[in-house]
Amino acid sequence: MPLISSMNYPRKASRLFAGLTYFICGISLMNAQSIFQTDFENSEGYTLDTLYNQLGWSSSNLVVVDNTDPFSGDNLVWLPLDPSNEGNQVSHTFANVLDEKIVYVDFYLSPNAATSFQDLPDISSQPTAALSGLVNRGNGLGEWAVAYGDGSGNGVWLSTSSFIQLQGNVTPEYLWYVYKLDYIRMVYDFFLNGMLIAEDIPFIDSSLTHFTQFELESDQKQDVYFDKFTVSYNMPVALDHDNDGLLTTVEDTNQNGIVDSSETDFMSPDTDNDAMGDAIEKMHGFDPLVPGTYGAMLDNSSEVLVWKTSFEAGENFLLGNLDGQSLWQADGVVEVAATTSFQGTQSIKLTPDEKPFESFAQHYFGTEGVGQIWISFYGKLSAGMLPENLDLESSAAGIFKLNEWGNLAAFDGYRGQWLVENSLFNDGYFSDGGWKHYVVHLDYLRRQWTLIAEGGIVFRDILFSSETPIEFSYFKARQLETDAAEPPAYIDNLVVSDTEPEGLDFDFDGIINNDERDFSFLMGLNEYESDSDGDGISDGIEDFDNDGNSNAFEFVNGRLPTISDADVALYADSLLGDDINYNGLSAMPGRPTVAHGPKASIGSTFVAAAESNVILLESGIYAEASLNPNGKNLTLRVNGPVTIR
Repeated sequence: MPLISSMNYPRKASRLFAGLTYFICGISLMNAQSIFQTDFENSEGYTLDTLYNQLGWSSSNLVVVDNTDPFSGDNLVWLPLDPSNEGNQVSHTFANVLDEKIVYVDFYLSPNAATSFQDLPDISSQPTAALSGLVNRGNGLGEWAVAYGDGSGNGVWLSTSSFIQLQGNVTPEYLWYVYKLDYIRMVYDFFLNGMLIAEDIPFIDSSLTHFTQFELESDQKQDVYFDKFTVSYNMPVALDHDNDGLLTTVEDTNQNGIVDSSETDFMSPDTDNDAMGDAIEKMHGFDPLVPGTYGAMLDNSSEVLVWKTSFEAGENFLLGNLDGQSLWQADGVVEVAATTSFQGTQSIKLTPDEKPFESFAQHYFGTEGVGQIWISFYGKLSAGMLPENLDLESSAAGIFKLNEWGNLAAFDGYRGQWLVENSLFNDGYFSDGGWKHYVVHLDYLRRQWTLIAEGGIVFRDILFSSETPIEFSYFKARQLETDAAEPPAYIDNLVVSDTEPEGLDFDFDGIINNDERDFSFLMGLNEYESDSDGDGISDGIEDFDNDGNSNAFEFVNGRLPTISDADVALYADSLLGDDINYNGLSAMPGRPTVAHGPKASIGSTFVAAAESNVILLESGIYAEASLNPNGKNLTLRVNGPVTIR
């Protein structure tokens, strides 16, 4: 089968955690060309002992200079777990103050996370310019928070929607922190591993005029490691102000702070506004200064961004080699074929090629600024041996394949291993030659992806195969040479969107996601749990309203799952109904067919009704000139307040 890769471009390492708090306060040191820097080394005069009173540092008694696992050099500062539950502090006050108004403070830290936003420290009235922390959001994710100051010594914690993977409650590695303190505008920027996390955040205390003090505080829950601390008046060279994967010093080559004609904009991730980020364009060999034509996400007037193709002649696809058609790139034996199709008459066909070659088809997309991507397609995929890691796409966000038994397998890039599903479907189900529906959800905020097959979740929240993706940039289907003995694979009805496809049923309980969400309060349904109430019976099989029809039957057929309506023949709804286009046989428009749905008026139900029918009136106001049952014995039942006038 083809290896399906949802691609992205990797940026610099950016694993972000932290549950400590960082206090940075005001007044400059030395002069504009000077740097205060320490690596806590013996050669600088530090000793392996308590940090307190060493070279101007103040600290809690438990904080020591240590030589276990430093970021650089031989030593680091260790803030150990505090059994007294009071936490640890490290601080340094700077003298020899001069009138410098832009200060950069950077250091390396391996911190831990607060358990909730409520556990972050109070933003007190101490003279503080900037404050940041990290909150454990569950599911192995931490979210950065910054203090949004009011200028009077107080403020509120601000969510940044920037996430990082956690191991337990801590970071497994050092992170590079940079704060830019602007004492002219009284705002600060916060960077992590070179990426801009928060910009122009107001100072907590705007009375500060210069940089005077640094303070680092940890809670008592985990060991914390601190190393390589620097104060400078010059911007560090490895910052990326627009988070496009290109360093600011690379984009602003002469560092004059102006976008010159030959430069990309260091404050915009997409200089030419063609929906593909600057770094991604450079990676793919495009010119970031010249607008390109990619599969840009199109607004279909319903605020949904979507791109789709069925490879039909009406879309200008010709039978034969796919390469070069409608911006597709292909190699090996890939063609638009009329052999089989899910919809229409054409699809793309990938035929296994002889070693050392492979067949692949790929298409680029411009999705700059889109954080959630859903890729949906129908496929006839072929089985084959799972490739070794070295054969995989190095910059892929999500990768899945059928193994030699026809089972779905997804690559977990974080752990470097294949995950194989063999319980939801029988062996060979996906390689039996029939069309199957596949959906990949890419979450670029949380850096996770989910594989959905036949409407339900097969693998959920797998870490991106590439460590630090930026945005979705291309789709690639590969027919590997390891599949050479297998039949060709086919792909049809490819849709890329920022919105979840309709009709998915994550938990395979027979009730689609939207229904479970809409009725979560009334019925306690959960789209991720097939047995939401834990009683051992699937949500779809249960009969919530005890009318003899299962929940799944009622949803599928447009009945009311919370109202006993098994005996109801016709429905009227003054808000959702339509006397012309709906037959009145269901309460939910469009179920089970487009002709089904409630009538808008009571009179229309009388016309359609047969003798002894029960008619259910939904809550609403019905403007009826007259009501004539035409001699029929009918029963009217109301669901909520009904006014007839």
